[in-house]
Amino acid sequence: MYLYFVYAHKASWHSIYRTPWIPRYLQVHLVYKSWKESQATSTKRDNYGHRWGTPYLGLNNIDAESAPQPQTVTIFPYRPRGFVEFDITNAVRRWSKGLPNNGLVIRATNELTPGRGIRFASKAMSDKKQHAYVLVLCSY
Repeated sequence: MYLYFVYAHKASWHSIYRTPWIPRYLQVHLVYKSWKESQATSTKRDNYGHRWGTPYLGLNNIDAESAPQPQTVTIFPYRPRGFVEFDITNAVRRWSKGLPNNGLVIRATNELTPGRGIRFASKAMSDKKQHAYVLVLCSY
């Protein structure tokens, strides 16, 4: 899977000491429960009363898998804009065997450490060259 890294966000009123540029270690987890993108919040999966088992989507084998996909991706300070590769081979294999595709969640293992937040381009970006994509290679 390829996501376009845009920048590391720091609130304009924060000093570089309050929100430093630190490496972020990103891992990908399969999401097990269905959800609606336009309706999901920290506690709700949709507007029909479906809630996450744990606020902010628990990595507990209920909301999402506890074990991440095999690769950890490091976003180093001052990384330039561009695509970042995530290995989601295991997820694609499980989907191909019938597991519903409810998407993926990306979490920084050090997300509670003060520092800048990582921003990737979304599908709403006007430059379609920055949209995420999955490259699947098959062999027989």
